[in-house]
Amino acid sequence: MWKVIALDLDGTLLGHGGQIAAVTIAALGDFAAQGVWITIATGRGFEDTERFMEENGLGSAAGFPHSLICEERDLYILENAGYAADEVWNGTLLEREKQALPELRRCAAEYGRTAPCFINSLWFQEKRGFVEMTFGTVEQAAEFCQQASQNGSWPAGFRPVRNHRGVTFRHETVGKGAVLTELLRRLDVTPGEVLAMGDSHNDLDMLMCGVWPATTDNADDLIKEVVRSGQGYVSEQVSSLGVADVLKNFRP
Repeated sequence: MWKVIALDLDGTLLGHGGQIAAVTIAALGDFAAQGVWITIATGRGFEDTERFMEENGLGSAAGFPHSLICEERDLYILENAGYAADEVWNGTLLEREKQALPELRRCAAEYGRTAPCFINSLWFQEKRGFVEMTFGTVEQAAEFCQQASQNGSWPAGFRPVRNHRGVTFRHETVGKGAVLTELLRRLDVTPGEVLAMGDSHNDLDMLMCGVWPATTDNADDLIKEVVRSGQGYVSEQVSSLGVADVLKNFRP
C-alpha cells in the first residue's frame, strides 16, 4: 500500500477543460479513505490550484488532497477551513529566489536576443519569484534548456527547468522533488512508500527522488524513459484517465 501519492496537475491529473475524470476522483477517494496522503505537485500558483480543486469537488469538500505543492516551491496543508500556507517554508524559499532576480533578468534578456521568446513581466517575476521564458515550440524550449545547462552563465545555485514550452531558472533547493522530500520527512514516510506521477521535464526531480514513478501516454518521451528505467508504470491512457489506470494496475 502506498503511504503517499504525489500528482502533477496539468497534463497528468487534469484532463480536457481542466476536469478530473470521475473514475479518477473515486479511485483517489478510495486511497484517501485508507489513510493514504495525497498531494498535488504543480508549477501553478496557489490560487489556480485551489480553484481547480474546488471546481472538481476536491479540497475541503472531499477531505483531499491533503497538501498542495505550488510554484514547485510552496507548501500548503489542508485544514478544516481550507489550505493553510507554511509561511516560514514558503517565505524562506521565495526570498532565496527573489534575491537572484536582477541577475536572472539580465541573463534572460541577453539570451532573448538570440533565442526569441516571451519573458514574463516584472510584476509576475516579483509575485512568483522567478523569470520564465516561453518559446514558440517545445523543441525550441528543450534546445535552449540544454544549452543553458551547459554554458554555466546563470547565478550559482540555479538551474534551468523546462515545463513544455516554458523555461524557468530555479534555485537548487526548489523543485517538486525537493518539496516532496521535505513533506515526506514531516510525515515520516520513505520515498519507497510513495507513488509519484508527472508528464513533463519539471517533474523529473520528483520522479527520480527514490519514489515509484508513473506517467501517462501524453507524457514527454524523456519522462517515459525515466519511468521505465525506474521500474515504474507508463499508462496507455492520457491525463486524468491515465492516472486512474495507474492507480488500478500499478503495484510494484
